[in-house]
Amino acid sequence: VETYGFLKYNPETGVVEPLPKLIRWAQAAVGEKDYDALRIFSNTGDGENARLDLRTKEITLRGVEAIVFADSHIVEIAPYKRTVFIGENRSIRMAGRLAAGKLDLYSWPEPRMQFEYDGFKVLFFNVDSLKFKPERDPLFRAGKYPRIGRSLATLKIENVSGCIYIDLPNNKSGRKVIPYYSVLDCYSESYKYWESPSIQNSHYARNRLYFELDPFMLDSLEIFSLLGLEFHGVFYTDSVFPPFRDTLKVVPDGSYGIEEPFPNGVMVYKGKGKFYGRVAMDNFGLHGRGELHYLTGQVQADTFVFHFDSCMAEKARFLLPESQYALTKYPALKAEDLRFKWYPYEGRAVFETGSRPAELYAGEATFRGELSYTPE
Repeated sequence: VETYGFLKYNPETGVVEPLPKLIRWAQAAVGEKDYDALRIFSNTGDGENARLDLRTKEITLRGVEAIVFADSHIVEIAPYKRTVFIGENRSIRMAGRLAAGKLDLYSWPEPRMQFEYDGFKVLFFNVDSLKFKPERDPLFRAGKYPRIGRSLATLKIENVSGCIYIDLPNNKSGRKVIPYYSVLDCYSESYKYWESPSIQNSHYARNRLYFELDPFMLDSLEIFSLLGLEFHGVFYTDSVFPPFRDTLKVVPDGSYGIEEPFPNGVMVYKGKGKFYGRVAMDNFGLHGRGELHYLTGQVQADTFVFHFDSCMAEKARFLLPESQYALTKYPALKAEDLRFKWYPYEGRAVFETGSRPAELYAGEATFRGELSYTPE
């Protein structure tokens, strides 16, 4: 015990003097003083465990499989390349997978996470992603709500900044049970993207279409309910729709997406047309069900698919009254079972008839083939 700094022993006098470390450990043992359970083990094959930078006073520690920050909460990291960087007052910079209750944060290769000992928290700065882990929830482990479990398991929130409060700074040992902890505080905006080969062949580039989540907090990370988990924010679609507020939630295809009705219509493609109906973004793409107004005509379809430069639909219905737009006059036209594609920035829409011909001039004529609809 003398070697570990608990006692001071004088062999000449036989006097044993207790040192402050012994007092602190005794107080901690009876719950009178807080302590931490932080332990870092290093195991390397080449014998070099740590290297000290004499300029920054930072220690690069290798061979670290995991760091458990508290034994009373699930907050631990598996460091990227088994390496962490230890600085002043036990601060730790790191990259890797940070597990906190029912969620994981991922950051690599740059060390964009930092453990702060005094505040007993882990800060993270624009980390790659946040993912939820339904398998850590007893309900989902028991096989309940499998559809919601699959939705949560595939949800990926990116470019996340914030903080994990492990526990109160004076409760590092967890001797007081405070169910509110641990806490996730995402104090700035984060993002959900849909750029994927399986979604419209990667058409929705992440810098053009995304959902921007408002800052949010989740407490009691080990016991909070994953059921009904939703996020408020703003949906951006480049020039397809104006940005609008919505809620990221589980939608009918089982993914996390958005659904928003526009009974009074919404302008599309910078005012080139107007859409009335329901708009959705999911793992199929950006689509809508309703009626599209362009020039003097109306197109109805169960599924409009919106791309940045075009809009398309199958089994569409087109109604064009006898009308005039600027100097151009249009005959009355009615058609069903059409293949429709609109190029708003080229100023044309194309209709291809299907099983039934188009009726022109109030039914006095019919047409089969491809129709072009333009302002001229």
